[in-house]
Amino acid sequence: MTVQQLKDKIAANSAAWHETEDEKVRDALHQANVALYGQLDAQTGSTSGFDSDTGRWSSSEPGTGSYQAMGAPAVRDLSDQVRRRQKAATDSAIAGLERAKASSLAALDAEKAALPGIYTAAKNRTAAQNEIERKNTAAWASDKGLSSGAAGQIALSQSVAAQNDLNDLELQETAARKDIDRRKSQMELDYAMAVAEAEAEGDYALADALYKEASRFDAAQRQQWLDTEEMARDVYETARENVTAEAQRRAQEAADAYKKEQDALGWAFKLEERDYDRAQDAWERQRKESQDAWERQRDLVSENLRRQSLYNTSRATQLRLAQDLADHGDFSGYKGLGYSQSQIDAMTGLWQKYMAEKGK
Repeated sequence: MTVQQLKDKIAANSAAWHETEDEKVRDALHQANVALYGQLDAQTGSTSGFDSDTGRWSSSEPGTGSYQAMGAPAVRDLSDQVRRRQKAATDSAIAGLERAKASSLAALDAEKAALPGIYTAAKNRTAAQNEIERKNTAAWASDKGLSSGAAGQIALSQSVAAQNDLNDLELQETAARKDIDRRKSQMELDYAMAVAEAEAEGDYALADALYKEASRFDAAQRQQWLDTEEMARDVYETARENVTAEAQRRAQEAADAYKKEQDALGWAFKLEERDYDRAQDAWERQRKESQDAWERQRDLVSENLRRQSLYNTSRATQLRLAQDLADHGDFSGYKGLGYSQSQIDAMTGLWQKYMAEKGK
């Protein structure tokens, strides 16, 4: 190696020494620099020394004064930054879902709050129209000289028709309320599934990013190991070429330091590989649990929709049956549709009165 290459490797080892807290790794890096400074002294004729109080090396080169090794950036594991960035992305996605949910809930609540006013106005219009028609019919019957019985039958028919219109409006308002409640329930389910999906996608993206970072970090460490191996080999070759006892001794020290460093870094790599495998297994279990939960939620939504469809079909059938019975004077079928007994009795009384008048 050239003098500059030796200085660069010394600086890199110094920076790595300050980055780690593993005493075995620090000792290996120090021994490597001992060998490198020996090679540097042999090539430049300088004299190098280590100050244990300050933890720094210094060298004096003939004719150039003194210099000190400069620090260099060490390989850094960016896993924490990857986790923070992915968490921020997931949190942002969930916050967007929360804002959309709040906006939808507000719109549905406003729609539900407006229902009483809409249907009250419709009922008022129906009642007013019925009153107008009743007066017009009475005036018409009077002009035509119809009997009070005939006029009463016409008025009764109008009253029944008006009551039916009011009942239809009641049913429409109730149906509208239930539809809004159903949409709110569906929206809650959709929100829960969207959040679960966002979290699952975030976990997958995090695992993928961590895997890539682990691969990059591993490649950088391997390159460091290769550089250290090259450094130890160069030191050994230089010592052999010098054919001095001191050079041979330093070469052996460098080889020992290299073995110690390889053992320490190799063990650290095995621990990282084990931890990564465990993290992958944990992520896979979590992903499977999230997928199972999502599928259960989807099945629940499908079952709710199926039951709602069956309920709507059954209610329509019940309404038709009640109307068929009412055509024959039996209004008991309306009880299952939510009508009170007093309302049913009132309709029965009107029907009986109508039939009595009709039979005269």
